[in-house]
Amino acid sequence: MNRQRIVVLGSTGQLGTDLVEVLRLDDKGETVPVSHAACDCTNANEVGEMLRKLHPDVVINCAAYVRVDDCEDHAREAFAVNAIGALNVARACAAVEALCVYISTDYVFDGSKGSPYVESDPTCPINVYGASKVAGEHLVQQAAPHSLIVRTSSLFGKTGARGKGGNFVETIVAKAKAALPRWRILSHLCHRKLRLWRCAETVPPDDSESLPEASVLLQYWLSRMVRHREYFGPHVTRRQN
Repeated sequence: MNRQRIVVLGSTGQLGTDLVEVLRLDDKGETVPVSHAACDCTNANEVGEMLRKLHPDVVINCAAYVRVDDCEDHAREAFAVNAIGALNVARACAAVEALCVYISTDYVFDGSKGSPYVESDPTCPINVYGASKVAGEHLVQQAAPHSLIVRTSSLFGKTGARGKGGNFVETIVAKAKAALPRWRILSHLCHRKLRLWRCAETVPPDDSESLPEASVLLQYWLSRMVRHREYFGPHVTRRQN
């Protein structure tokens, strides 16, 4: 069996960095990291030339404008990366007959359904970030005959997000010291990364799918655990009375 060549665009970001590590550990193919500095997804010629040179079997597009609040003030930039950039990648994938994996978000929904969302639910974004990702989804499906759309929630991992002050533990410790607790339900990034690749391996060649929700953690309890270790030491599991 021939080993697949997997290109990860945006390989130095939070998701891309950890994803490259997981793919290499999984050893299901040759993983080629491509950073923003090496290939800007908003430049169609640059993307096309890069993929023609590498001729991958799978392209996982981790390049994204993900600072949700900033998207409101920089809508042009958000759409340039999340929509037009996604289109450029999808077209380049089609040209080399590669599977195009587009990372989307639960922000494509408004959260009013009251029960878990499924792939066929109509999208209804309530902010610029969500709207730019909806546009990216449609453009990828239109441009790439072989595509996989992965909708995920908040991500955390070892690398962390530069625009959000570091990885999850570092952020929670900083917020705990500043008395700014965070409440969000999130999905475990490492588990998601493995599921993402499993899904990319098995997706039918002419199908576009969304990855169903994997395990979720209540961030409040995880943040409590991090804060507890910060104040009482890494070896303390329960406060003694």
